[in-house]
Amino acid sequence: MVLSVISREYSPTTLKFPYNFPSAPSKTITSSNNGTTPLESPPSTTPPPPRDKPSAKLSPQRRTTPPPEIRPSLPRDTPVLTQPAAKKGYAYVPAHEPPKKQIRGDVGKENIVTTSRQPHSQKIQLPDTAEDVGHIYCVAYDGPDNELLLNETVPVKTAFNNPSKISNWQAAMQKEYDSLHANHTGTFVPPPGDDKVIGGVWILSKKKNEFGDLLWYKARWVVFGNRQEYMQHYFNTYASVARNELFKSMLSLAVTHLLLVFQFDVKTAFLYGKMDAPVYVAQVEGFEEPGREKWVWRLNKLLYGTKQAPRQWQKHLVATLGQIGFTSSPLDESLFYNADRSVMLHMHVEDGFLVSNDRAKVLRVLDDVQLHYKIKIKERPSQHLSYTLNWKEDVSVHVNQADFTQKILQDFCMDKSNPVRAPVPTDLHQIVASESPMFHQKMYQKALGMLNYLALHTRPDITFATNLLSQFTSKPTVAQWGAVKHLLCYLKGTENIGIQYY
Repeated sequence: MVLSVISREYSPTTLKFPYNFPSAPSKTITSSNNGTTPLESPPSTTPPPPRDKPSAKLSPQRRTTPPPEIRPSLPRDTPVLTQPAAKKGYAYVPAHEPPKKQIRGDVGKENIVTTSRQPHSQKIQLPDTAEDVGHIYCVAYDGPDNELLLNETVPVKTAFNNPSKISNWQAAMQKEYDSLHANHTGTFVPPPGDDKVIGGVWILSKKKNEFGDLLWYKARWVVFGNRQEYMQHYFNTYASVARNELFKSMLSLAVTHLLLVFQFDVKTAFLYGKMDAPVYVAQVEGFEEPGREKWVWRLNKLLYGTKQAPRQWQKHLVATLGQIGFTSSPLDESLFYNADRSVMLHMHVEDGFLVSNDRAKVLRVLDDVQLHYKIKIKERPSQHLSYTLNWKEDVSVHVNQADFTQKILQDFCMDKSNPVRAPVPTDLHQIVASESPMFHQKMYQKALGMLNYLALHTRPDITFATNLLSQFTSKPTVAQWGAVKHLLCYLKGTENIGIQYY
């Protein structure tokens, strides 16, 4: 293996002209006891320079003018370097932070930007340096030019500004509210005088398939769990999360041995867990009870947003699967199997992935799960978690993350860029080692974080580029950000590349 080492030579700057230090002048020290008696400093061994005129005697009184500046003696041919006069100008002041220096008085107030730049713009130019930061990320709204997003979040204000879609969103909200009542999520009680009442917010989203077709409108009521207090409203919050390596192993096993693949999704999964501490939340916005508008809910079951929701749901799921004959693996709590290990189940929060060679056993398991939860079942799913699964006629499957790739390009305004053929330029090492102005650190770190996630899951072809560029996340430069944009241009032309399982 040949290792290439990048080094840069450094030579200190030398003076262009000789510099002669002057001899120290004699000093006159005034005594603290008698201010009128001057004390002479010890005589210097160096002979004094010749004087054209006799020097005036120093007065013991305080000078009213500053002493003359002592300059070094220079040859006559040596040019004298002078400081250029400061020019008046205007300073760029970012909107999100105060100016580091005092603004000159000749700058008019109309020239100082104090608000965000183009808050409703869809395409915003990226900054070139760390100081040139107004808006960092693009803001993409619902429109015909938007790329495919399988789970598109829509703000409430934007959703209700479209009169033709209001009825669809209202129906989704009503469905969520009916689900809360059907599960006996909370009990109406007067507001407590000695406890905190937590509010909530509607989260609206559009669900689409892999072709971009709208499937349904979804609304979810989420409480502000960040306002819960530890040891009063919640205790333990840890819940294990499934590893993507396990899902890929099961998928490879299913393709190799021609196994059946089923997927199910538990509706309102967190509502099945029970509360372990008293929590009071405000009524659902838009569905207040007439005559009891100021009453609150005392939660009997979990709600999305509460701190203990993931842990309590996992405990309920493990207990339910144990009743139907499933045991969790000691190596990974997200893997479950039946007694004869003919059916394997991979659970990621509320999404289940079943693999088996016996259709009758799989259907029996799904029927047992339906006795406890409301689920949606699909054989050979086209979407699972953040993966797009393209099943072939020869039972092979192609896995990619095209939707996540499009999201990365949109977040960094590279969705209209021209694609390139390689993830890195040929002079990458010279680019990353070159000296250039500093770039915005948080923006660089966000880009590398998303690219590393993509490389880890379905894009091993960009692993080298992401690993190399990740070395500069502490102090990124404009040149290194140019290499990141080159990698994004490569993703623009290879959105559908992924992993093929045979």
